[in-house]
Amino acid sequence: MERVAREIETVVRNVPGTSSAYAERLTGGLYLDIEPDRTQLARYGLTVGELMDTIAMALGGETLTTTVEGRNRFGVIVRYPRDARSDRSASSARCWCR
Repeated sequence: MERVAREIETVVRNVPGTSSAYAERLTGGLYLDIEPDRTQLARYGLTVGELMDTIAMALGGETLTTTVEGRNRFGVIVRYPRDARSDRSASSARCWCR
């Protein structure tokens, strides 16, 4: 796939009117499998959806509002600090997952 992307990048660079072409290089993705413990969630009156929404916000961020500065608009995003997102054991937060 990466070889084909480089070939396409080379071809597109030579198309008249192209100002730049860059095939994004593949890097290994990091994945976290989350299996909610439904019994523990139910004990606290939480749903799987609520847990997943919280995890998505903590890891990926959630736009809370937009600030306007002159003609520019900037999203205000809240999420866990990078250290807590990149190392499972670094986070002091507990979730009901297996």
